[in-house]
Amino acid sequence: MQIWKILLLNPAKDWSRFLKEKAMFIGQFGPEDLSEMDKFSCKEDLEELLSEGAASQLWEFSNEIKVGDMVIAASAKNILGVGKVSSDYTYEPIFDPKDECYHKSHIRRVDWVEIKPSLSPTSADPLFKPLPKGFESLNQQVQIVEVMEDDWETILSKYPKIKEASKKLAA
Repeated sequence: MQIWKILLLNPAKDWSRFLKEKAMFIGQFGPEDLSEMDKFSCKEDLEELLSEGAASQLWEFSNEIKVGDMVIAASAKNILGVGKVSSDYTYEPIFDPKDECYHKSHIRRVDWVEIKPSLSPTSADPLFKPLPKGFESLNQQVQIVEVMEDDWETILSKYPKIKEASKKLAA
């Protein structure tokens, strides 16, 4: 099992959609060619269409995140929820209430446990480490970062609500 942090760059808009859809998604972006991820054999193939950072993010989302992995949803200032990935990667329509229509999105279904009230990070929190230099989000919607195992243990010891939510998801 791996642990991932998904940083929502517009949490007011996207977090409620993540909860409602029981999913995490990274939206439609770039060329329509990206709808058929199975035709890319490696991350470098994606780099022909996207920047290196964006290609890396989409590759991780579609190929490295697995069913059973844990996900921590956060904004720049708060921890919003913890989830367990419940589906393989798909590219499917999802309703966008702003546009009042469906847009195809890169999706992973997730069983979420919302943390209320949301948690503010403590100092030296491994969840809020600065992103690597040159890090790019795919479409200014989310950023996906793997959480290392020793950081996960630190997070669980600092945040009883995250520990409780992850136990609930593991049951």
